[in-house]
Amino acid sequence: MMRAALVPALCLATAAAWSRLEIALQNYPRVHDRNLRAFEKGDPAARIVRAKVKNGLGNREQALLSGFALALAANAALVVEWPPRGCDNYAGVAVACDDVGAEELYERPPFNWTAPEAVACAKAARNLNYHGFEATLQRANLFEITRGVLDVRTDHHYLLAVLCNERVNSTRLFPPDALISQRTLERYLLRPRRSIRDAVRDALTRAGGCALGVHARSQKRSHGDETPFTKLLPLLGDRGGLFVASDGHSAWLQQELYAAARARNVSVVELGLPPGAVGALAENYALSECGRLVPTRRSSFFRLAAVRSKRPHVRAVWACPATELQARAMASSGATVESCNVMAQCPAPGGRYTYRRRRLGAFGEARRAPL
Repeated sequence: MMRAALVPALCLATAAAWSRLEIALQNYPRVHDRNLRAFEKGDPAARIVRAKVKNGLGNREQALLSGFALALAANAALVVEWPPRGCDNYAGVAVACDDVGAEELYERPPFNWTAPEAVACAKAARNLNYHGFEATLQRANLFEITRGVLDVRTDHHYLLAVLCNERVNSTRLFPPDALISQRTLERYLLRPRRSIRDAVRDALTRAGGCALGVHARSQKRSHGDETPFTKLLPLLGDRGGLFVASDGHSAWLQQELYAAARARNVSVVELGLPPGAVGALAENYALSECGRLVPTRRSSFFRLAAVRSKRPHVRAVWACPATELQARAMASSGATVESCNVMAQCPAPGGRYTYRRRRLGAFGEARRAPL
């Protein structure tokens, strides 16, 4: 009885917070401009969050969303320091990269995130460079450090840590369902350019849709490895084709999965875009359009695709079960056990999380997730 009464109350709380977030987004361009003007006039009360984004699509977008969430909660201006144009050779990926900036990747947001010269050259009052969930979650003075210029250099853990921080929660700005917050911020700030969206739509149309998307990360071939296509076949069903997004280490796996799919008359989704930032964003957008997703190793790239998905809850997208270690760690923290590597809810304070790296071949026990 009590449990049934709590559900409508939680829905009402989520709806109210969602409305507050939407109103804050509508008003944000004025908040942004007001802080920039105040800073240029030397007002010490001006608040600037300067996101210093990294190479690599996942880290880049998570740093932007993290900085934006903090700027919204603290009524601060967000400016973005884009990395120098050129190739990203992280993890030994040797490919011909695109020389692109933000304008080639995303539609312009409703405010100008390019830093004025005075802000770009200013010395940061603080530098937030945390790479763990716990360290950020427990920072009670999260607002105070945004006075002046705050440089944010973080990884993908930081966004959820901001949304779950006690001081941020006290504003009641973000909905209790962190997934709603992430999706709302992503749609507002990081909408791919129309040319990228069109390329993905055309590829999906040619393939008859995407039933299963695989993110192949760091899948180095070992002697005797067999293509694990048969493990994926039961997940495909009859609702469209297969799409494989791969890094430089996993191109062999993409090629063999596609060859096995064609041999069984299963359509494959091919974007036909050159490697680099544009191709990576298109791959991520295509993954988000697939009916089910299979990750290999934990990554912010896969996390973004799950968040971008149009499903009401990311659990409906995952084709793989939670690992035993993750399920046990999250259950002990009081959090809802989520599959794979994406958390949609704030955990209980003090919870710790352990993820197990897995090869694609380990997903033989994967089963269809409920729709």
